[in-house]
Amino acid sequence: MRPSVQSNLTITANTRKSEAMTTMIARQDHGSEKMTRNRFTRGLQRGQGHYDGLCSSAADSNDGFDVSVNRAGRDVWTPRRPSPIRTTLPLYIHPPLSTAKPHHRQRNPKMRIHLLPADAPPDVRLWLVDIDLNAPLIEAGANGLHASELARAHRFLRHQDAARFVTMRAALRRLLAAELNVDPAGLPFIADTNGRPSLSMPDAPDFNVSHSGAHGLIAVSFRRRVGVDIEEALPSLDWRSLEASVLHPTDKRVIDAMPQAHASSAFFACWTAKEAVLKAHGDGIGGKAISMQDFSVLPRNDARYAVSAEPGAFQAISLVVPQGYAAALAWSEITQP
Repeated sequence: MRPSVQSNLTITANTRKSEAMTTMIARQDHGSEKMTRNRFTRGLQRGQGHYDGLCSSAADSNDGFDVSVNRAGRDVWTPRRPSPIRTTLPLYIHPPLSTAKPHHRQRNPKMRIHLLPADAPPDVRLWLVDIDLNAPLIEAGANGLHASELARAHRFLRHQDAARFVTMRAALRRLLAAELNVDPAGLPFIADTNGRPSLSMPDAPDFNVSHSGAHGLIAVSFRRRVGVDIEEALPSLDWRSLEASVLHPTDKRVIDAMPQAHASSAFFACWTAKEAVLKAHGDGIGGKAISMQDFSVLPRNDARYAVSAEPGAFQAISLVVPQGYAAALAWSEITQP
């Protein structure tokens, strides 16, 4: 039987109490849902790509009470606990993370292809590499180097020099392996009598590498010899003391005629152009066949240098690089079939 009219006060009091309990339970459910979302987020971060949500059966009655009969045959009205609503969250399945915790993780150096002027040969490509001078050698790419390369890296007295070498050699292996569709670790590097590196394999491209400060350059061509150079233009460097060993009389006349504010940058630009030409030539810096002061590269028309005939048939251009650096690219006019 339902409660009599005399029980109205009792029912009203119980109803208010039930509403309070319902509000409290709803708040608990909301907090539980929030906690479930947090657990779901942490689960995804751990690589667990699943979520079951909260669910339970819904009640059929709309009055907010469950009715039962006690031992005395009286009806007992009990406030019904609201059913939790099934929660649907958007799923983003993260790939499972390795449970191993290596001491160091190798990071690939940041490389971007460098856009060349329109008059540069289309077969020549150039990459600019950013170097983390403080990175451990393992992170710089030492895991992918040959034992002889690792030994060379450990002979450097300063960590920054070792980081430059490891970063650039790892980047070079990756680029050449992609060009030749081979394993980077299996590339057979050799060096000629002047120390210029090349690949001991058929149909290998010519390449050249340079680095200074926190940046490096890699040039590659399948049709011609290439040379590249980048220098950090340090304000503390007394470039006037290097004029005799770098500048041809023609270069010196052009630089001396410039305003003093532009003379320093002009010298560094001239210096990098000459080094790039010598590296493409193959004699290198300090070689016996030709030296820097034996040929001229100035004046310059926009990006193109006026390389004299002494080194042979070579062309050179100035490169746009990060502020505080000067760089140049050189190539041979003679091409391979």
